[in-house]
Amino acid sequence: MSRQDGGTPAAPEPHDGAAAAGAVPGARRGRPRSEGVERAVFDAVVLLLGEGLPLAELSIERIARTAGVGKATIYRRWAGKEELFVDLLRSLEAPDPVLTGASVRDDLVVLLESLRERGVAKRTSGLLHNVFAQMQLYPKLWNVYHLTVIEPRRRL
Repeated sequence: MSRQDGGTPAAPEPHDGAAAAGAVPGARRGRPRSEGVERAVFDAVVLLLGEGLPLAELSIERIARTAGVGKATIYRRWAGKEELFVDLLRSLEAPDPVLTGASVRDDLVVLLESLRERGVAKRTSGLLHNVFAQMQLYPKLWNVYHLTVIEPRRRL
């Protein structure tokens, strides 16, 4: 019976939204994250830093505008600029080369080719030149850079 009929409103039926939708327990609700959005945000940061914009002046609003996404989209993925920069840094660093140990010469060729490829990646070198001088303002970013870039190269 409805209110229009002069009765009391019907009580809502018990409903488990996740079970009704056939969702797996523990699964995320809502639209799945798009890797294209993450790539657009990373590309926007690289572009802005490549243009010489200092880290301190880089705002989430400007990144969002350049990437063509909303600020909320960025904040759903990262708590703030520093977390975004950390993920960007990790995404830009190439994996360490696999040294087979078959011969010193072969390992040296693989290692030198890896260093050459890293040097050729001009978009990351522009970013790092801008960011490197400012990393002291972002200790978490400096720590990740050290662990992601410096330490692995020292191990080689």
